Amino acid sequence: MAAEGAQPNTNEPGGIARFVPILQWASQYDRQWLRPDLIAGLTVTALVVPKALGYAEIAGVPIVYGLYAAAGAIVYALFGTSGQISTGPSSALAAVAAGAVIAAGVFGAEDTVALVAAIALVTGLLFLLVALLKMDWISQFLSKAVITGFLFGAAIEVVIGELPKITGTSATGASA
Repeated sequence: MAAEGAQPNTNEPGGIARFVPILQWASQYDRQWLRPDLIAGLTVTALVVPKALGYAEIAGVPIVYGLYAAAGAIVYALFGTSGQISTGPSSALAAVAAGAVIAAGVFGAEDTVALVAAIALVTGLLFLLVALLKMDWISQFLSKAVITGFLFGAAIEVVIGELPKITGTSATGASA
């Protein structure tokens, strides 16, 4: 309930524009920005596509699914609010997905794809729930050191796993 005499906030978008930010700024888009924006988009695509293909291989799914994961940037352009953020698959997510596939004992391309897709969908739904409940403050409890350590450990695991392919040797072993 608003205080008596209080003015409503006219800066807040209403209707569907509240959930689809592109509807707010598209009408004010300066056409002079189109060429640099297209160049930036092509540059990011040239970087993201090979990376996404590699992450799909790490996750244990056919590499074409990496392209589907990279399409998240297009969706973010419609629903996101930052022009400077990069979205898409990451090495940490690929390592986690591969770990889940191994832990579940899933073998075969179809079952692996189904499990990784289910993980992605559930994760997306959880992100939406966190956003709707305005619970982004939870991320403050994850220190930079913990995140860096996790990513470093995942990188070491990926590098060690890929070394036999790079060197043309074979390796066997088990992890505890």
